[in-house]
Amino acid sequence: KFLKTALEASGDVVVTESEPPVIPPITPEAYDIVIFNNVDPDKLLSGTVDELRAFVSSGKSLVVTYQEAINALKLGNLLPVTIKETYGETVVSVTVENQFTKDVEFGSVKQHYRAEADNSTIVLATGVTSGSPVIALKGYRSEKGGDVGSGAGSGAGSGAAAKGGKL
Repeated sequence: KFLKTALEASGDVVVTESEPPVIPPITPEAYDIVIFNNVDPDKLLSGTVDELRAFVSSGKSLVVTYQEAINALKLGNLLPVTIKETYGETVVSVTVENQFTKDVEFGSVKQHYRAEADNSTIVLATGVTSGSPVIALKGYRSEKGGDVGSGAGSGAGSGAAAKGGKL
């Protein structure tokens, strides 16, 4: 609810909210970004991940927030990190300062994932106790040959993932 309110408050964003299994087609013509937030993997239709893969390959972005059953979503290489296990509370520390992270205090999260980023992932923030990425971005090869972005992480929030955190 907070994420939707924050997006709508900008005045420049139209939010379409849906809950699997009944969701509109995920097409580049319809959306610029798709946010997966607390999705029940048991309700996700088998073709939805394929739609997401095509969506990201077309140059659009995917954000995945922390959810306990994240591996059951079978997002695979759509995530910028490899999820290992659930970790407890941690302070979130900025590792890359940019327009998104400059002058931002991420605070702490009550739960996050221990995760590993590969060499092509940009880790913007990490959990101090685990050293794991909490906010991470990764570029993907588009069907047209250029790099496109997608983000997620292992904490909670937006291009991140964490539960009960102050973001």
